Amino acid sequence: TDTDNIIREDQVYDLERITHIAGGIGYSVRYAEYLRDTVPEVKYDHWGNPIPIEFGALAYPNPTSGRTTIKFEVPDSTDASFAIYNMMGEQIFMKEQESFEPGTYELPFDLTDLPTGTYLIMVLSEQYKESVRVVKI
Repeated sequence: TDTDNIIREDQVYDLERITHIAGGIGYSVRYAEYLRDTVPEVKYDHWGNPIPIEFGALAYPNPTSGRTTIKFEVPDSTDASFAIYNMMGEQIFMKEQESFEPGTYELPFDLTDLPTGTYLIMVLSEQYKESVRVVKI
């Protein structure tokens, strides 16, 4: 084994010179150039948090026995509203439009009074539309 190619915790290497070693994670100049060309530049808000590059939403915990939280990412300033629908397509809840600047947000929802089942939480804005399926157990 060529000991010059083994990375040990007590040694520091120039990342531009590390290559794929013994099946581990490696780094090369070619890979760095690939990342520079394919990964968009991250922008940060005034608090130092990364600004999302695309709109997205998820719910946690899911499934839930009562309360769930919608975490959503907004890449551009927008007004958004939130609605909860059952599987019959009936609207159960509607939250009025609210303004959001670019960033990541969390919004809690209380499903405690709803019967067991599957629900859709819709995040709606002029530019974006996202539905998140939530299972109430």
